[in-house]
Amino acid sequence: RSTKVVVKVAAKRPRAKVAKVTASGVPKRLAPGAAVSVRGAYSPASAPAVKVRYSSSRPSVARIDSAGRLRALKPGRTTLTVRAGSKRIKLPLTVR
Repeated sequence: RSTKVVVKVAAKRPRAKVAKVTASGVPKRLAPGAAVSVRGAYSPASAPAVKVRYSSSRPSVARIDSAGRLRALKPGRTTLTVRAGSKRIKLPLTVR
């Protein structure tokens, strides 16, 4: 007597990777003490949910927190970096 076995295999779609990172609300210049909100985003929308991260090359000049709140502290120049997955965008900022 023979037994019939049926196996179903569900093929998964490959997940799209982050292709591009953008940032809005980033001024080129800020006065010491000023604060703004920066919004980072990534595309394509079908990319898996990844956290957008922010950093400043000189946190003594301008500090940015994990929510994108940017505060200018003292005169100088810094570079803000917005990252999502393996992609990033760098934005210059002058505080004066």
